[in-house]
Amino acid sequence: MIRGLYTGASGMLAQLDRYDVIANNLANVSTPGYKRQEAIVEAFPTMLMYRVRDARDDQPMAIGRVGTGALLSETVTRFDAGTLEQTDNPLDMAISGDGYFAVATPRGVRYTRNGSFRADGNGRLVTMEGDAVLGSDGAPVSVVGFDPAKVRVVRVPAGDLVKEGDNLFRLRDGAPEPTAAADAKVLSGRLETSNVNPVTAMIDMLSALRAYEANQKVIQAMDDTLGKAVNEIAR
Repeated sequence: MIRGLYTGASGMLAQLDRYDVIANNLANVSTPGYKRQEAIVEAFPTMLMYRVRDARDDQPMAIGRVGTGALLSETVTRFDAGTLEQTDNPLDMAISGDGYFAVATPRGVRYTRNGSFRADGNGRLVTMEGDAVLGSDGAPVSVVGFDPAKVRVVRVPAGDLVKEGDNLFRLRDGAPEPTAAADAKVLSGRLETSNVNPVTAMIDMLSALRAYEANQKVIQAMDDTLGKAVNEIAR
């Protein structure tokens, strides 16, 4: 019974983590270029249970496997592209094809599909957080005589990207430097939408909530049974 409490509790924690991931996706449903995340929940190893031996048993008899709980093993990012929406703002940009904008941050160069840019006080093209957008020559892009074709777009394998905050990605340790995405095209006056489907995300959120409640009921049932074993059977 004690094992059942731990199993139910681990299930609740896994679904709570899954719920948080889905809620973050929904919070970014309107964020340009946002890439949704998925929580991967896995079961702990199962245990093979045997019947207690008595004098008549030649061999112990297996009676089945028992689960030992679940955990959130990893959170993966889905990189499928969103749709392109017209904004008519010349500083809004979207990438048609496979590629990422390169921006200079205090932590180093980072990569994003969010093309919602603005001009700063120095006439540079920057993100909404103030990070400079890099050009094909590696220097910050100027909005004076701005040409979208001069914005640097690089190709990075999905497996080489690690998600950070502010809709940015960094290269994983040991990954090679990205190369120019020759086939990608920068479109001015457009933005790529988030790839989060709000209907699917709401269904997943309800599923996580129901699974959380089911594990909660398991704990309640185990607690009631344990209470009877201690208070009634002992008497």
